[in-house]
Amino acid sequence: MSSNIHCAWMDQGGTFTDVVHIDGDGRWHVSKVLSDAADLERLAHGAGDVRRGTTIATNALLERTLRPVVLVTTAGFEDMLEFGVQVRPVLFARTVRRVAPLGVRVVSIPGRLGADGQVVEPLDLTQLEGRLRAAGTLPAAVAVALVHGPRRPAWVETIADRCRAMGVAQVTTGVDVAPSAGFLVRMRTAVLDAALTPLLPRNRGRWMCSDGRLASHDSPDWRGSRSVLSGPAGGVVSTAAHARATGDPRGFIGLDMGGTSTDLCRVPSSRLPVMTDQLVVDGLRLATAAVRVDTIAAGGGSMVATRGGIYTVGPGSAGAHPGPACYGRGGPLALTDAEAVLGRLPGFPHVAGPSRDQPLDLAAARMALQRLDPGRAVERIAAGVRRVAHSRMARAIRRLVAEDAADPASHILVAFGGAGPAHACGVAHELGIREVHIPILAGVWSAVGIGRSRPGTERRVAVIDSVSAAIDDARSRLPPGGSRTLQLLAQHVGTTGVIALPIAEDGLQEDREVIWRRTATGGHQGCLSGALRASFDQEHQRLFGFVRPEHPVEVVAVRMVVEQALRAGPTVRVPPPVAHDESVRGWFDGGWQTVPLHAVGTHPSAGWTVTGPAMVILPGSTVVLEPGWSARHAGDHLVLEADADRMKESLGEHRDPVHTAVFGARLAGIAEAMGETLARLARSVSIRDRRDFSCALFDAGGCLAVNAPHVPVHLGAMGETIRALLETHAHTLKPGQAWVTNDPYAGGSHLPDITVMQPIFDRRGERVAWAACRGHHVDVGGIRAGSMPPDACTIEEEGVVIPHHLLVDDTGAVHFPELVGCRQLDDVQADLLAQVAACRQGTTALERLLSELDSPVVTAQLAHLQAVAAEAVADALSSRRGRFEGREVFDDGTELTVAVDVGEDGQDTVVSIGAPPHPRNLNAPAAVARAAVLYVLRCLIGVPIPLNEGVLKRIQIEVNPGGLFDPQPPAAVAGGNVETSQRLVDALFRALGIGAAGQGTMNNLTVGTAAGAWYETIGGGAGATPEGPGASAVQVHMTNTRATDVEVLERRFPVRLESVRRRVGSGGAGRHRGGDGLEKTWRFLAAAEVAVLAERRAAGAPGLDHGGRGRPGRDLRDVGQGWEAAPTSWQAKPGDRLRIQTPGGGGWGRAADDQRDEPTH
Repeated sequence: MSSNIHCAWMDQGGTFTDVVHIDGDGRWHVSKVLSDAADLERLAHGAGDVRRGTTIATNALLERTLRPVVLVTTAGFEDMLEFGVQVRPVLFARTVRRVAPLGVRVVSIPGRLGADGQVVEPLDLTQLEGRLRAAGTLPAAVAVALVHGPRRPAWVETIADRCRAMGVAQVTTGVDVAPSAGFLVRMRTAVLDAALTPLLPRNRGRWMCSDGRLASHDSPDWRGSRSVLSGPAGGVVSTAAHARATGDPRGFIGLDMGGTSTDLCRVPSSRLPVMTDQLVVDGLRLATAAVRVDTIAAGGGSMVATRGGIYTVGPGSAGAHPGPACYGRGGPLALTDAEAVLGRLPGFPHVAGPSRDQPLDLAAARMALQRLDPGRAVERIAAGVRRVAHSRMARAIRRLVAEDAADPASHILVAFGGAGPAHACGVAHELGIREVHIPILAGVWSAVGIGRSRPGTERRVAVIDSVSAAIDDARSRLPPGGSRTLQLLAQHVGTTGVIALPIAEDGLQEDREVIWRRTATGGHQGCLSGALRASFDQEHQRLFGFVRPEHPVEVVAVRMVVEQALRAGPTVRVPPPVAHDESVRGWFDGGWQTVPLHAVGTHPSAGWTVTGPAMVILPGSTVVLEPGWSARHAGDHLVLEADADRMKESLGEHRDPVHTAVFGARLAGIAEAMGETLARLARSVSIRDRRDFSCALFDAGGCLAVNAPHVPVHLGAMGETIRALLETHAHTLKPGQAWVTNDPYAGGSHLPDITVMQPIFDRRGERVAWAACRGHHVDVGGIRAGSMPPDACTIEEEGVVIPHHLLVDDTGAVHFPELVGCRQLDDVQADLLAQVAACRQGTTALERLLSELDSPVVTAQLAHLQAVAAEAVADALSSRRGRFEGREVFDDGTELTVAVDVGEDGQDTVVSIGAPPHPRNLNAPAAVARAAVLYVLRCLIGVPIPLNEGVLKRIQIEVNPGGLFDPQPPAAVAGGNVETSQRLVDALFRALGIGAAGQGTMNNLTVGTAAGAWYETIGGGAGATPEGPGASAVQVHMTNTRATDVEVLERRFPVRLESVRRRVGSGGAGRHRGGDGLEKTWRFLAAAEVAVLAERRAAGAPGLDHGGRGRPGRDLRDVGQGWEAAPTSWQAKPGDRLRIQTPGGGGWGRAADDQRDEPTH
């Protein structure tokens, strides 16, 4: 290499550091160095332009090797960092395991701000230093996050200054790193910033930030919260630069595939990367400007298995140690083994064997593949595994583009990373993409993007009194020079959907169009008017498809971005790598072939083209050109184009471990895209923010085929709704129609849950399938706001029943059902249209699949997916032959009994459910019973199979006629869906020995105010299992909705959330303890109608196998005379308080100090 190095660009990964050097003659030199041996200073070679990216922050976060942090926060919110939004990360896990804790010590301080920033309780720092030193020494890093801190940043800065004065080296404030985020996200961002910033390398030069901009090594912008996507952002920047250089008007999708994961990005026709204000890493959401990258656990090391007779790839990884089977170190079967056996890895480095210097062990790979499917040829198994992996990546891409309402087939795929070019043709085929670009430097594409980035930074300042004052503040925090972009961040009051609007440099015009007014909470709020409001509505229409002119829009913050000019980068000039052979043997089109092997740099012979099958070696990666694809050279990249005749799907009607897996992934991607569409277009907080909805696809007869992982109580019940529609209206169904209902006596659950269904027809006019979604609506009438009255005795008191109604006819005309008594009609109708849009998305996607496969194939594969689930259930039950019984007793003494009779080999199982009718609203339609049984059996299986009607194919469910699960009009049912379903699951869990009972309730709180109604379900303790303790403060079993952020709640409604705490000790004792419940306390700032619909108040959750009971829940109120038991419904006046203590979960096994012989359950 020349000693005259002008540029050094590096991407420091967990295993390898990719390096690009450009010398004085313009020649490019590419290399890969093991990261644990990389000397970053030496690798710079004294270059004048040194730019780097790193995964140090990402790896530290994933491995929890973080710097210890003390969090200073508002008293009453000490536990919020631990349990977050209360959702469980894996929907059907028997033992709920949250993401690993961050190891943060929390210090609470007195002092409370209102939603308007006014002081409710004075800030008291007299004990701050003593609490910080409680561990004996002063902490090295402190994060500060206060409820409504951005509304009074002086408070936050006072605490930060005090910490710095004590000698704390690293102090991060939530106001500084995430002023416009909600409280929980701001808190987490501040903590992670404080924990990661001290770990970042400070080698001379510029470093890549998550937003695709560069920061100097000594700049305050090079910090933990901005570094999490430092490496992957380079690939996004490269892809965007490539899109601009081609001049092609289509969008581009980036596919960066490595050894353990694949990063996906999208560059739309604007040629700018899609940006986000929040990203999720290892289940933790943090607020930071970032390019949008979706990561899935699918890489060369992804482990391969069979489940229910179909192949699966991932999410587990073989890692580098021991590595895949072909590494010869006893590792598991992985995707790399399939690649090796098929001859797709020419020139793979010698990394196998104990000394890691041997060629790949093909015999070990073949043996592992044969064990996967003994009755099939090894090569066919390997080819099938490869295709299943492609379908999994394609599913993730469909979900990614659905967020922007785009079609993946209209894009160009850009494949890079070590493995991306080898799989590009297969992934493109799954998506219907006919053109793929492979950069010549695909193997170091992220490092190239780091070199092509430009320095820049941004600041966000909360708008407290005026826009111009916030602009002045932001300007004072930024360096001079560079181009400036100024935006005003605004959102509908009470939501978190921030929209950025361009504004003038001085903000004076904006000040004239921001009207400050008193809010329902008595606070001070700046709302948009005039041209500024018109701009917001226009952008909202573009992003979400609707506007809300009646809903006020509040200003949140000012964002100012400063960027240096983007200079033209040097032309890529790299020689071809060395190829020792001109051809290789590979498995293509069902047989072994000798195919050409090309080595290509940036300047091949004129007119270079090649037709597949072939392989092309690039510097750092290998392109596999499949049959039906051709490649041509285009300077710094290859253009791969598909023959249209080869793009058609090739799935058959027969059940096959590959075909059925690919079909299932395709349908699952459609269902997930439906969910993204619904969340994007919905208007209400319930559906849009809490995500209280579910989307799924069904076969022609209304049997659930594939779902997205949403709310279990919805998923198992929607099929009953469709089948009820078929019984009465099958002869009137037409393409384009959408039907709506909430009728609990015709397949519904309870009245707020409204289902929209759309039949799907093939080209011959035959009905083939259904797309449907169910959402919990904010109000459908009844005697209480929110339509969840705990004291209802008849269905009329709960709201309006919507019989099966034609919502959209075959001409596209909309016919809303009558909703007499609905208190928020506009929101309900807007959400119904969002559900229609979601169903249309599913219908369009399935119609496209029908055009590729024809209806007999689709019908057959829908049946095969259900057969896979049925066999998985039979296998899970085969070890439980016999009769299993359980019971639950409701708070009013109503007894629920279950008996599960498992036949030979898990076949012909009967689930008998008995309970008398309930005089109030705990009655549950039969559809709810089916949903609960479906959920329990899916949990019992314990492996990821499609949740569909096949789970119940060999299960007979019996309920006593006219009883609790067979309500007859006019029986009330509001509590059946949310309470009885939970108790049924608990009874079945304990009967089958799966685990102890959980909190057994959703703790439904509905509050009606002059500002509108709000509804939330509150987490509690999960039951312990033989595998581990129950999780605390989590949504259990039949729900998994998010908690509303405290700041969103208080800005929208006249209420103050005073505290949210873990209810320590409320979980049942045992070898594995039950999870603890929650305690939440609210103060009402205006008159309110309060209703609590909850169970498990009389007795705690039973344990299992000698495990102890959890503590029961309690509902308390303080109306001026101290805490007392609260009635289920009451009228609160200003100053009254409500406290809900949710139940703990039951324990499992005898505690170590418990020597009793009798069971405690």
